[in-house]
This record gives sequence, C-alpha cells and structure tokens, in this order.
Amino acid sequence: MPNLNRRALFATTGAALTLAAAKADAAGAAEALTDLRGHVGLFPRLPLLDMESRGDFMLGMSIMNNGDMQRAANARAQEILKSHGVKPDEKMQFEKAIALLSPDPVLAAYAKSRSTHQGIKYRMLQTELHKRADQYLAALEAADKAGPGMVEFTGLNAPEYTRREIHTQPGGYVGDPFAGYMYRYGTDWGVLTGRNYQDESHKALAGNVPVPTDGKVKRVLDLGTSIGQLATSMKLRFPDAEVWGIDAGAPMVRYAHLKAVDMGLAVNFSDRLAEDTKFPDNHFDIVTANILFHEVTAEAAKKIVAEVGRVLRPGGVFYPTDFYTNALPPSTAWQHFQAFWNHRWNNEDWMLEYATVDLNAEMRKSGMTISAGNETTFALRPPGKNVVGTKV
Repeated sequence: MPNLNRRALFATTGAALTLAAAKADAAGAAEALTDLRGHVGLFPRLPLLDMESRGDFMLGMSIMNNGDMQRAANARAQEILKSHGVKPDEKMQFEKAIALLSPDPVLAAYAKSRSTHQGIKYRMLQTELHKRADQYLAALEAADKAGPGMVEFTGLNAPEYTRREIHTQPGGYVGDPFAGYMYRYGTDWGVLTGRNYQDESHKALAGNVPVPTDGKVKRVLDLGTSIGQLATSMKLRFPDAEVWGIDAGAPMVRYAHLKAVDMGLAVNFSDRLAEDTKFPDNHFDIVTANILFHEVTAEAAKKIVAEVGRVLRPGGVFYPTDFYTNALPPSTAWQHFQAFWNHRWNNEDWMLEYATVDLNAEMRKSGMTISAGNETTFALRPPGKNVVGTKV
C-alpha cells in the first residue's frame, strides 16, 4: 500500500469537509465529476485499459469460484458426508461439520481460490486508486456541495465493530477515503458476478419492496446504504419521496452522493449509525436494510431493529433483506462450511453471530407484525418470500 496519510486525504470532521467543498463552484464540480474515461451507463470506467482487463480477469475468476469451483466443492463435501453415513440435508453441529470438511484438499482449494481472488482484486484497486488520489479526491470534494440531494458528515466516531476489513477490503468501509470506489468495483467483480453494473439487482430489489397498505410513501430510509445503490433505486421507484441513505462509513456515503449526483437523483446521505439514526419518531413510511445484519454484532442488530420500530410511522413497513431473512440459518455440514469460509477467510467477522439473531422476534418486540412479502430476487439471496415488518 502506498505510504499515504489517510487522515490528510480524507477529513472526517464536518468543518474540514465543508471547507473543502466550498472551493468547488458549479463549473468546477462538473469538471471534477468527469471521470478519466467516462461511464458505461452507470458504471464508471477504470482509468486504464490495463485495469479493465484485470477487472475482466477478476470477474472471470469470481464466476469460476461461484460456479464450477463451488459445485465441485459441494460434490466433494457430499462424498465425504456419504462416507461418514451423513445425508446431504442432515443437520450437524457447526464444530463437527468444520472438523469433518475443512481438512479436505478440494474444499481447501476452493476456499483458497476465493480468498486469493479477494486479495488480488483489492490490492490492485487500492494501489491504482491511490496513485490517482488527487483526481479522485477532486471529484469527491466537488460533489460534496453539488446537488441534487445532499451529503452530511457528522464526524461520527465509528464503533469498533464497524472498523473491520469486511470482505478483506483494505481499510474496510470506514478507513480508506476511496472505500466507495473499491466497493463498487469489488462487488461487481465479486459476489455480484457482473450482474449489477447498472444497479440491476438493486432496482429489482427496490421494485419488490412492499408499500404501506394506505399507499402513502413520503419518506424512505435505507440503513447500511453503502454506496447508495438501493437508496437511488428507491428514489427511481418513488420519485416524489424524500429518500435518505445512512451508513457508518463516511467514505461510503461520500461516494454514494457522488454517484447520485451523477445520476441526477435527489437522495440524501449521512454517516449515521443504523442503531441511532437521529431521525424523529414515526418519521418514515418505508425502511430498508439490505445485507446489513450479517455485518453487525448481534447486540447491534437488536438495537437496529428497535430503532426501526421507533422511526417507522404506524402502518409503515420494514423490509430487511439478508442471507437468512427468507431462509433458516445454516444447519447442514455444507452450509456450515460456507458460513465458516465467509467468517474466517472473507473477514465476515459477525456472520456466525448473525445466525443466532431471531430477527422476526426482535421485530415483534419493536412493535411490528410479521408477514411474508413479495418474492425477492436480489443476487446474493435465494429466491423466496422475504419477511416484512409492519408497525402497528
């Protein structure tokens, strides 16, 4: 990694960001927001063809890992289980499953290929982005005060549980000024395997979010918004609504705002905690939280659901989508192995804790009734009726 002072590159105080943004007038903003090589639709092209070719390789490697490699690993796991008299759908204790499957070289090769892919991808991205730090910072600074919509920096002291290098992304979501850029490219070349270059998965997800029975949608909140893809998709669906996206990662919401400005969408972003949003009681008609809960501690998850119950207005709906919001937590040996890989080698530090949280029970505690909503087809999750909470 280049020897760069992150604090100097990205000021986390509101005063410093206001000062930096004030230097950019409307013309300067337009110029700074022009990427080195433009966009392909919503997707920002990388500054070099060489980087694009490496990105294509990363995408191909991800497709292989999540396709043939995963199928081969699953088949090998079933062979091992069969040799021990275990049926594929038989429940097994986590520790026993890991002890049985982890030593196998085929399964180890599968896990190693996935973790190597993550490491190569993010090292390349961080190195090349920091080489062009001035250009990328100029674009971010110009966007800070540009509209439509706004970005707010509260100077949040992100809690310790958020300061992890999730998905092995260098600096995680809070520690590198270009976290949003890395997340954008990294997910498109990773778990989304090229299916979300134009936010297709998020737009489909937004289209499946249920509305209150009275049909009124004036305010929408997206928790753990990362780079705002679901927030902007909700704005496209509800153009007259006030839409907010919040995240503990200031670099993430900073990039989210730049992206929304580039799309011409009036979405508001802020670095706030999902468990302490600072919004008034009974304020929102819809609250979404996509793939948030497996990235937080069990304690934080419970606090987040309680906060949703506070900020939702009576009749408002909560639509949390994550790995187990329409499926049971891992119980078979193969499921445990997959969860263990994510936890141990993909820096999903809270994945195992997440499996212990009964979200439905927490939603009931916070004053919501539980029902099955529309079928969700988001790329990371199996198809099925997702849980919906409606505030009483």
